[in-house]
Amino acid sequence: MKVAGLEILRCDAGWRNYHFLKLTTDDSIVGWSEFDEGFGSPGVSAVIERLAARVVGQDVFDHERIFTELYCFTRPAAGGVVGEGLGAIENALLDAKAKALRVPCYVLLGGKVRDRVRVYWSHCATWRVNHPTLYKPAITSLDGVKALGAEVREKGFTALKTNIFLYEGGKPRGWRPGFGVPFLPELNVDKDVLRNVRTHLAAMRDGAGPDVDLLLDLNFNAKTEGYLKILKAIADFDMFWVEIDSYSAEAFEVNIAPHNFYGHLATMMNAHFAAATPNLRIMEIDIDRLPWDEEVFTVVPQFENGHLVVPDTPGWGTEPIEEAIKAHPPKGPGGLLHYRRP
Repeated sequence: MKVAGLEILRCDAGWRNYHFLKLTTDDSIVGWSEFDEGFGSPGVSAVIERLAARVVGQDVFDHERIFTELYCFTRPAAGGVVGEGLGAIENALLDAKAKALRVPCYVLLGGKVRDRVRVYWSHCATWRVNHPTLYKPAITSLDGVKALGAEVREKGFTALKTNIFLYEGGKPRGWRPGFGVPFLPELNVDKDVLRNVRTHLAAMRDGAGPDVDLLLDLNFNAKTEGYLKILKAIADFDMFWVEIDSYSAEAFEVNIAPHNFYGHLATMMNAHFAAATPNLRIMEIDIDRLPWDEEVFTVVPQFENGHLVVPDTPGWGTEPIEEAIKAHPPKGPGGLLHYRRP
């Protein structure tokens, strides 16, 4: 399946314009992408138009090769507006390829994701919660946690280390996404986790008393942002230490949060990227829309309980409607660079 042509379409988007790249193929499959050049990126269209001749005639399935070749041609000025132009071309290629394969674009992106030597009593409560038939007495409530704290003190230990637990209906359940339980590869720490950490430590402190040192093992269960949230949440517990497992590079790792305040096609493109990216924090989106936004796109985003539903239809899951684009012609350049103070 060869690229037959590249065409840029624009339409009115209120204070700016929407910009779309239409990639046609010799198999009559059309790939779309959305880009923007009104918010600090003038000239993206010029980059696409200048490179179009290098793309036409190439096999859509070879999108990585095409991108690499275009990068070679533009290497002296790689990044910035040039990088955005290359990205728009690659995204249109991905849409066309996914449609040809009849799969959502996230499949091409990898698939959907989303411890005189002082000793301390390690895995205190952990084994009795996670393996109740092996370690007695089993812990099934906060009362059991409190009782274990007292046991630590009564047996003469001066420190204990515990882990993170969530209490659903009062019953503890281990929370260790770093080990896939539950499977939350983004490793985000929300308010519910913070509340439960405090609840667990309070019960342990209540049983152990003020003189037993508390240690908390966070393992690989968060990233830097999450670890800091936990530390702030438990600062008043006078912890002996908080243990964090991380490889050296992970000390600098952060989650990503895609910027996205454009049209519905851009939203779907971001959704596929976010669906296939393990280290996701959250995705930006504008809910206030133009009256004609629903006219311009074949499918609009669907939301459930504050979450965007990732489409499972081939390609990005939506595309612009050319008749509607023509019905809302662009109004000059538009965008931030042409903003006039009131």
